Amino acid sequence: MNFIRSFTEEDIPPVAALFHKVYLSGDPAHAKTSPRKIGEVFDEIFLRNPWLDENLPSLVCEDENGAILGFIGVTPRRMVIKGRPILAAVSAHLMLEPSRQSGLAGVRLLQQFFSGPQQLSIADFANDLGRKVWGGIGGRMSYIHSLQWVKVLRPSASALSLAARKLRVLPRLSPIMRPLSQLSDTMLARMAPRRFRFAPSDLIPKDLDDETLLECISQFSALYSLCPEYDELSLPWLIRRAEKMKLRGELRKVALRDNSGAIAGWYLYYLATGGSSDVLQMCARRGSAGAVLDHLFHHAWSNGSELISGRLEPQLLPALSSRGCYLNCGPPWVMIHTRDPEISQAIDRGDVLLSKLEGEWCTSYRM
Repeated sequence: MNFIRSFTEEDIPPVAALFHKVYLSGDPAHAKTSPRKIGEVFDEIFLRNPWLDENLPSLVCEDENGAILGFIGVTPRRMVIKGRPILAAVSAHLMLEPSRQSGLAGVRLLQQFFSGPQQLSIADFANDLGRKVWGGIGGRMSYIHSLQWVKVLRPSASALSLAARKLRVLPRLSPIMRPLSQLSDTMLARMAPRRFRFAPSDLIPKDLDDETLLECISQFSALYSLCPEYDELSLPWLIRRAEKMKLRGELRKVALRDNSGAIAGWYLYYLATGGSSDVLQMCARRGSAGAVLDHLFHHAWSNGSELISGRLEPQLLPALSSRGCYLNCGPPWVMIHTRDPEISQAIDRGDVLLSKLEGEWCTSYRM
């Protein structure tokens, strides 16, 4: 018989070893990643996060001999819907011991997670299997938030990078192909400057510190029915976590003010020079979405990025469309579970600030 219980410090070594086996054992890029390092990250995220709540712990499934069969990481989060505080929970790393017949353990872990005190459960990096499991026991997909917008900044270089990931022989031809792609992109920028040459907007940029970001999120939360609630402890903790994740590039944080000094918007994104940049969070004042996007695109383009993408927010659609962006549907999928119709309706309308900063990006193992 299997048992579900709270994840404790003593579980870190076997859970870290299970994660290494499930996610990293066949990946050459992570061949040297030690379970000890994984354990340190799990300890920081699931046992020492600023929202820690003994009533909403991460969970393990063990057999009658105490061996770990499965795990689900849980991070409580504070949110507000129309002024009413709610408790949310973000899940990560639902995993099972592959050598055992433990399929039902995953369902039981998720059911136990759903039965917690939270009014909203979120998984925003679910794969196809995770989507089916969530859907099978009462969860569902948020269609809007599972859409990603994509803006190609350097078409030829981006196509070459995509081909290099598909064709093994191509990296050996890169010394020849890369200069040709750069020349092609230069010509495209001259031939179609409105599409492939990027100029900064009139907004005034400034490095975004924790205090200003907290002020921005608090101020712009009035634009949404459902929004996160941060404080001087939780937001800096999240940003420090985000800064540690170097896999996607360096985290850039920019606040944008208009000529009067008022905040028009801001963005946080991972700059990948010579690759694909990924937006962690971007917000804009009503009427300023186009100017904020223009500044973001120019920033990424001028620093050598080939394309940039981010999670869709419905109010961005007109500005994204007029700038030649296209939409891409998951995976990853954004999954939710709630019994509160007011929360469900707000999410379905896209009336929620639910960026990657609010999801599992910073509360999962991503280095």
